[in-house]
Amino acid sequence: SKLDSKLDPKLADKLTSLGHNQPALQIAVQKELLKSLSHAEMLNFPPSGLDAMVKSLLSSGLNYSQPSVTLHVDVPHHNTSFSVSAPLGSTVLDAARDDLVLGEYIQGTCSGTMSCSTCHVYIDDETTYASNLPHGGSVEDAEMDMLDLAKGYEEGKSRLGCQVKIGEEGLRIRVPEECTDYW
Repeated sequence: SKLDSKLDPKLADKLTSLGHNQPALQIAVQKELLKSLSHAEMLNFPPSGLDAMVKSLLSSGLNYSQPSVTLHVDVPHHNTSFSVSAPLGSTVLDAARDDLVLGEYIQGTCSGTMSCSTCHVYIDDETTYASNLPHGGSVEDAEMDMLDLAKGYEEGKSRLGCQVKIGEEGLRIRVPEECTDYW
């Protein structure tokens, strides 16, 4: 299934034989391939194409050699919760781009430029919310301008997913009902 987040062992072997043995990178390659290819087509993807995809992913700025951390996602309006793996230091929006299910909830229409609020999430844990703020200890003005427009804004909980980095301890977020506009 395209929504399966488990790494196909045959693809992992191919990537490892090409010198790309970081699990987070291998999963990212698989997810990119499955966006437009069937499972069988993915397994027959040429090595030169795999190398090109790896170079493209590495140029995105994410450090796939970093360990993976877990992003826990609560979607109360759908009575569901799930977890996704993401490279340490990536943003919630980065994780949404790499995960088909999370990407259905967190859109990131502006690609992380803080000019929309379609990656609006809640961080319910006060300590985690505070530790994820910029050095000044408060949400930056540009982010706050977008959060002011977000439906369902909650003081001390609302953040833009493009600005929230996932730390070593992982992260738990809650998806606002108002953010999910095609369910």
